[in-house]
Amino acid sequence: MPRDSTEVPEYIIIGGGTTGLVVAGRLAESGSSVCVIEAGKHIHDDDRVDIPGYFGKTLGDPQFDWSYTTVPQKYVLNRTDVVIPRGKALGGTSVINSMTWGRASKDEYDYIANLGNGIDWSWDNLLPYFKRSETVIEPPSREWATEHGATFDKTYHGNSGPLKRGFVPWLGESHVPFFKAMNNLGVPTNHDSCSGNNLGVFTLATSIDPDKGTRVSSAVAYFEPNSHRINLIDQAHVQKILLERDERTGLQKAIGVEYERDGKIVSIGASKEVVISAGAYETPKILELSGIGDQQRLEKLGIRPKVHLPGVGENLQDHLLVPSSFEMKKGYVTGDYLSDPEYAANELAL
Repeated sequence: MPRDSTEVPEYIIIGGGTTGLVVAGRLAESGSSVCVIEAGKHIHDDDRVDIPGYFGKTLGDPQFDWSYTTVPQKYVLNRTDVVIPRGKALGGTSVINSMTWGRASKDEYDYIANLGNGIDWSWDNLLPYFKRSETVIEPPSREWATEHGATFDKTYHGNSGPLKRGFVPWLGESHVPFFKAMNNLGVPTNHDSCSGNNLGVFTLATSIDPDKGTRVSSAVAYFEPNSHRINLIDQAHVQKILLERDERTGLQKAIGVEYERDGKIVSIGASKEVVISAGAYETPKILELSGIGDQQRLEKLGIRPKVHLPGVGENLQDHLLVPSSFEMKKGYVTGDYLSDPEYAANELAL
């Protein structure tokens, strides 16, 4: 369905990011008509995204990153410069992230189910979908895999999904000594951290196509194979979800979306459902702009409340990355070598 199509899609996906494209791709595969509205643009054939070694070049770049920062953080000296990278492209943050791919522990998924979300959210029920998403590429040898804590237990992994996962072939000379040092301290090697147990020291798999040596983002895995089935409206900012009140039940039903593109406000309807998948930061904002959220807050903002849902926008808990860097003895090859233009060029040519 082309961008200017007048056909009403069955489904509108707000946000063509990491998860939004999974939903869009699977719906399109089933034969449903799908429209994806994405604020970023479709970036393809760009080395800064495709080449794994260029990770970091896009972080903070306004072409690729929304570059959000926090409000004052009480426990960090009221700093407002804590960076929150968010991908500004079709594929969302899977276009700019570090490409490492892991899973939470079995207990964490089961806790989500037990909090009242239903058994569908338990580890046992989610595992088939985890497996369906991936095609794992086995390490070069059993010996290498054992030494580096980098194996795929077939019980927990798939071999026919759209997203390729594997281990980078070279991990550095300090990798195995680090494992041995941790083992000596009583920390065991975990040979498959995606098995429901992620305790111990292990090597994370990456979403890199080992045949091409390129990043596999959500756009590559889910959108591009289905691009002929999906109506993509990119560089469009959703203003609100269009709601209609059912006179019989009194409930609000999402019937479409209003968005801004090229300075014009456009409304588009959906014959079945509107799916909002705009990320942890944009999703609550769009819901509130649509009149879904805490009634008092909405009224203060001059927004007419339609659904009183006080949890919208509350209780955000992000995971912080606090890396530690150590100086190595001379003779060990580290990432610092890539700061030498000649060395970096030679590595890129391999």
